[in-house]
Amino acid sequence: MMIFDINQALIWTENLLAIALLVQSTELLRISSYPSFQSIWSLENLKADFYPIFIFPKPLIHFLFSISGFRLILMGIFTLAVGSFFYSPFMVYFFIGILHILVNMRFRGNFNGGSDTMTFVIISGLCIANFSDSENVKKIGLIYIGIHGLYSYFKAGLAKVRHADWRTGKAISQFLHYGVLNPKSRFIKTIENNAPLHFFLSWATLCFELGIIILLFAPRFTLFYALLAAAFHLAVFFMFGLNRFFWIWLAAWPGIATLVTTWTRSYNL
Repeated sequence: MMIFDINQALIWTENLLAIALLVQSTELLRISSYPSFQSIWSLENLKADFYPIFIFPKPLIHFLFSISGFRLILMGIFTLAVGSFFYSPFMVYFFIGILHILVNMRFRGNFNGGSDTMTFVIISGLCIANFSDSENVKKIGLIYIGIHGLYSYFKAGLAKVRHADWRTGKAISQFLHYGVLNPKSRFIKTIENNAPLHFFLSWATLCFELGIIILLFAPRFTLFYALLAAAFHLAVFFMFGLNRFFWIWLAAWPGIATLVTTWTRSYNL
């Protein structure tokens, strides 16, 4: 059984979330200056999705879609994220959560898929964990994050293994051909036509995601699996440019460790 401290797990989660929020807000601030952003994501194009829904007042919608309003929200997230390195009470994460919801409203949902979903999960978990000084409350917040994190990995693997393209390696081939940001690096050009490597990478991904369930029965592998996850997300970043996934999914791992530790202690595993 690994040595584990709830307070340290909470600090790691808070700091990793702060880094993730800094990356996300900086990225969106830059994107918001692109002409394509102001046309594709304009109020003119999306207003039909908002105005029929009476719970969204028009002044709020116009504020979200103004460049100055959107950037003000992002600067709010950036400022709160910096502050959370030094002071992180419940209200900090509550306001970060509100601002994160507003950002996602701006895009009619998640802008960056799973990374935005996990961001909200971790913000919610930290709201719970910081609601009280009780160690049990902190543990509940971290376990909440851990359940979502472990389930997300396993569900992703389960969804992939059902598709023949993942079992044959074709999915990796397609991602390397069409899912990589241009210009392609020399490394990507070297491996994009290597079918045996694609087959290996496909099954390595499947085994990693489906195999995470073993932590509930063999907690001694948690640190190893966390390092493996870091390597996995780092590889995804370099190959496909998904930089936002790296930090936010690392932020889920103290919660996963809390879940695994609590589970195994409860059943004396």
